[in-house]
Amino acid sequence: MHALVIGGTGMLKNVTTWLHNQGYKTSVIGRTKEKLAAFHGENYTPIQVDYHDTESLVREIEDTISRNGPIELVVSWIHSTAPNALPFICKSVEQTSRKSWELYHVLGSRYFYDRPSFTPPLSCHYHSIFLGFQMEHGESRWLTHDEISNGVIRAIKEKKQENVVGTVTPWEKRPR
Repeated sequence: MHALVIGGTGMLKNVTTWLHNQGYKTSVIGRTKEKLAAFHGENYTPIQVDYHDTESLVREIEDTISRNGPIELVVSWIHSTAPNALPFICKSVEQTSRKSWELYHVLGSRYFYDRPSFTPPLSCHYHSIFLGFQMEHGESRWLTHDEISNGVIRAIKEKKQENVVGTVTPWEKRPR
């Protein structure tokens, strides 16, 4: 089993560790060598690349696939500033996949109401995870890294097509 976590050194760090502990060969993409240093040892493949650089991104993904086998699960947290990154990643995974694979697409709360136009490949089981906010004592706050990681892990376990971590309602109460 091989998993790829894009953006897995920050708020998804616990997801990366959890997948590794579940027995996955875990490839993790991050931009900084310092954060990637947390993922060393057997069955971790840290990949230092900026996903805005799609040529380098595709090359690194193809390399990790050749070293660790086809990717069966992708967790992707890619900012909207890199709209081409996820289609390139999916194409690389699709070309080497021997069977269906899972994509857990982590999205900010605004995408719950303004869905991105993304068509997953045919062999991909697509799951969206919307990151909302928390309401406490009539006030709202953004989610913590632990709440985000726990919500993504729950989404992977439950395999629902659509997931919300926290809440996205009432929208007008979101933190600003």
